[in-house]
Amino acid sequence: MDTSVHQIKSRTAALGLKNNDIIRMLREEGWNVTPPQYSSAINSYIISPKSLELTSRVNEILTKLEGERECRTR
Repeated sequence: MDTSVHQIKSRTAALGLKNNDIIRMLREEGWNVTPPQYSSAINSYIISPKSLELTSRVNEILTKLEGERECRTR
């Protein structure tokens, strides 16, 4: 899975979501993440274990939402 900034941003937009929607979902899962931290992670400004895990989790969330969307459109 391509975890590039463009991919995350375009996939988020294609689902009609905003960064704050993703941040809210992460917080519901127990992640303690602020908008600046989220931005830094997905833009690869900060490379740390937490940012890599965060980016991976965002990709998982987007994949799940894309699957749900695809099921609804069938």
